[in-house]
Amino acid sequence: ARGTYEAEEMALSDQVVRHGDRIIEFGSGIGLVTRHLARLTAGRRVLACEPNPAAAGVARHHLAAAGLEVALREALVVPADGSGAGYAVDSDNFLASRTGRSGEGAEGGGTEGGGVATVTLPDLIAEWDPSCLVVDAEGAELGLFRDQALDRLRAVVIEMHPQVIGFEATLDLAREFYRAGLVLVPDLIAGQTMVFVRPGTTDLALADTATGRAAALRGMQLTLRAARARAERRNAAALRFLTEAQGVLPGNAFVALDMAITAGAGAGETGALLDLAAGSPAT
Repeated sequence: ARGTYEAEEMALSDQVVRHGDRIIEFGSGIGLVTRHLARLTAGRRVLACEPNPAAAGVARHHLAAAGLEVALREALVVPADGSGAGYAVDSDNFLASRTGRSGEGAEGGGTEGGGVATVTLPDLIAEWDPSCLVVDAEGAELGLFRDQALDRLRAVVIEMHPQVIGFEATLDLAREFYRAGLVLVPDLIAGQTMVFVRPGTTDLALADTATGRAAALRGMQLTLRAARARAERRNAAALRFLTEAQGVLPGNAFVALDMAITAGAGAGETGALLDLAAGSPAT
């Protein structure tokens, strides 16, 4: 659906990213958020990491078309212990970078594709010295920030994936940010995307007390559950149509259609996607 893809991530970035910020983006996908961040920071101040070569190729095209210079690295960001090594991506889908252990079957939640190059979070931070992180890692954020030195960060914009890592692990991730001195902004939670900032660096209203933090985490949990429930209801309503469409549309057109329906696209928008795919061989 035009205008909705990654809209929450871009809108929240507008609230916290400043001209001159240095940013590391984890999971740049096809580069739409990357392009937005490059424009916000006005210069070569964005380091984007994307493990899926197909998605990275599309991102490079988008950035070149916009005349923007961004350091784009084809790598999965992993913790200091390298625990993300041995992952693979679904290289047939350029719209997302779901990662899974190499060799895992579909029933185990894994993906097919080549092995993924990795770079550790401490190495990236030492190299780029970012003031902000923007994270949409499709579940690879699990354990990424545990015991990491984040004291030079001013803000983190992150899309959570409780459907992948579980709700308790998602809350643990938020607690890791709190331990690093980054506080959830209750007014900047949109769907599964949210903002953590360092007190004293912003005029935004923060939940920077023990009671406030507990309330903010509870609010975050409820918001994530509500977002997931809405997506499940939409997906349930569209399941029959998508099942029929899957045998007709090529892979990426089907994924785009699924995304459009999940985002609440109308009949005209989904019809346009079908027209676009007309005549393409099924995959």
